Amino acid sequence: MLHTFQPGQLLLDKYRVERVLGAGGMGMVIAARHLALDELVAIKFMLGGGSQADLTRFVREARAAVRLRSQHVARVLDVAALEDGTPYMVLEHLNGSDLAHMLRERGPLPVSEAVDAILQACEAIAEAHSIGIVHRDIKPANLFLTRGADGSPCIKVLDFGIAKWSASTAKMDASQPMGSAPYMAPEQFAATNQVDPRTDVWALGATLFDLLTGKTPFHRDDVDSIQALMHAVLLRDPMRPRMLRADLPEALEAVLLRCLDKDQAARFPSVAKLAAALVPFGSEHASLYAKRVARVLGEAETSARAVASSEVERTAPVPQLVVATAPLPQFEDDSAEGTALQTAAPVSRKDRRVPLVAGLVIAVAVGGIFLGMRLGRGTAASPSTATEMLEVRTPPPLEQPSDIATGAPITVSAAPVTSTAAASVADTPARVEVPPSTASQARTVQPPRRVVPAAPVGTPSSTSSPKENLYGRRR
Repeated sequence: MLHTFQPGQLLLDKYRVERVLGAGGMGMVIAARHLALDELVAIKFMLGGGSQADLTRFVREARAAVRLRSQHVARVLDVAALEDGTPYMVLEHLNGSDLAHMLRERGPLPVSEAVDAILQACEAIAEAHSIGIVHRDIKPANLFLTRGADGSPCIKVLDFGIAKWSASTAKMDASQPMGSAPYMAPEQFAATNQVDPRTDVWALGATLFDLLTGKTPFHRDDVDSIQALMHAVLLRDPMRPRMLRADLPEALEAVLLRCLDKDQAARFPSVAKLAAALVPFGSEHASLYAKRVARVLGEAETSARAVASSEVERTAPVPQLVVATAPLPQFEDDSAEGTALQTAAPVSRKDRRVPLVAGLVIAVAVGGIFLGMRLGRGTAASPSTATEMLEVRTPPPLEQPSDIATGAPITVSAAPVTSTAAASVADTPARVEVPPSTASQARTVQPPRRVVPAAPVGTPSSTSSPKENLYGRRR
């Protein structure tokens, strides 16, 4: 049904029409005064006998807006229908204009002004995300600039009509792309079931791109249709903002391009992280805006420096771990090959004692060998010495070493060595002869406290008395 509204017309016995604010194919917005409250309001009508989906969208917008308490969302005061069934929504009246109108009138905005507008929008979007609502239609036309009580600029986010609700029973048609094409993320075209808060991060970046340059990210001469635009969003890189506006900081360009990354995981994970990254480019109020956004989402406040550091880490190549090890041995069975880097298992106290004891044993053995070599070098009288005799003596008070049980003298005869083998005399096995009468008792003899090399005595005769070692074992 076609409706015409004239100034002074009375609606529902409580609203008096003052003027038409705007009209489109599906609806109209008028300014009217509430007679009982003497307050100016805006009334939005859905006209033309829309489908059930249009009605669902209309009611969805009202329900989403009424749940949000942010000062950056236009308040919904009432939802009802006229006598003929035309749905309407009563909202707070806003004085000002949307950012799309400002762009047409002024051209690209100053950096701090554009950034502040996006930061304020982030607060409203953060509250929506906190209760499971994704806007899906952020663009300059849906950001309305008005003034607060103190005259400071205040952005209001409009039109939650196609918002995605995470726990809604009234589902929109997920197979149909929804939104405004120049600001839509790739997943809104190709994978609508993957729409999530990062979809709004893309749209906020695309909107800021437009506010700063006067162009949308994929605007080109050859992109002259929805199909061409969709192809560009899905397959082509966005334009670099500094090519359109050279005075933009490089760091701000990096923020915009990260918002417009086709990979959702590569974008800012939340509007709070985006707000923190934008703080250095806003006004003196930018930090306050970012803190509010973080508190709304329950996230820890992130400094701009930390966000910049994470941006460097994200774009820098990941260093490869290089482990310097000796070449691994080759095995016939591939399963026996080891890896160069493994996770160390916990070492028990018992396991730690084993290497210590082994080390002590090795140290004692090396010391014995070294002492033997020293003894061997000390007994060599001259290079021409062909043979030598080692005599083992016990310390005083005994005059002559003997078996404790029998008193028989104990001497050890070494095998002949040549001058070229003098250094290894300690390694030459000794021949020990023990008298039969004392063999069983000689095992009780204790080792001597010191070993004194005897002076060379020449070649031993074949009639030498029997010799035995310290432990009485016959060789």
